[in-house]
Amino acid sequence: MAKTLYVIGNGFDLAHGLETKLCCFRCFLKYKDDDSRKFLEAISKYIPFNETWSNFEEALGNIDSDQIEENAMWFAQSTSDENFSDSSWGDPGFEASEAVAFSSAIPKYLREWINSIRIEGKSKFHFSDDALFLTFNYTNTLESIYVIPKNRICHIHGDCLKNTILICGHNDP
Repeated sequence: MAKTLYVIGNGFDLAHGLETKLCCFRCFLKYKDDDSRKFLEAISKYIPFNETWSNFEEALGNIDSDQIEENAMWFAQSTSDENFSDSSWGDPGFEASEAVAFSSAIPKYLREWINSIRIEGKSKFHFSDDALFLTFNYTNTLESIYVIPKNRICHIHGDCLKNTILICGHNDP
């Protein structure tokens, strides 16, 4: 007998009442603590937080290097430039790398946010007993609500409950 493969996305979590929209992640960062607010401020310079997860992920894979270079060049201004100030001192290469340092912190904040979401409720769907699952979600909704064994689920972007690397966006290893 052929097994059924279910491909699960964020609509599945939303259907179960989980607050897993991109705007929910933004709110988590905004109100969690000072470090998360600084992270939100840094990432918001380059990544749109006002659209969907797919737009966010695409933007991660296509960060505008010209914008980063332009922002970093502020630190290479001549002292005779009328816009020069004490904050203009610095190495543009260092400043450029600092400008996108947020990218290495994305999995940390994503894991903290996902682990803060309470997964509870009733099942809304019926799955065959031999079904396999490919999920793009970081949550453990299948395991928690449907009690699906982990060996039948592939978390394509990583599993927040396991100590695995979370994959964020396109072109991420």
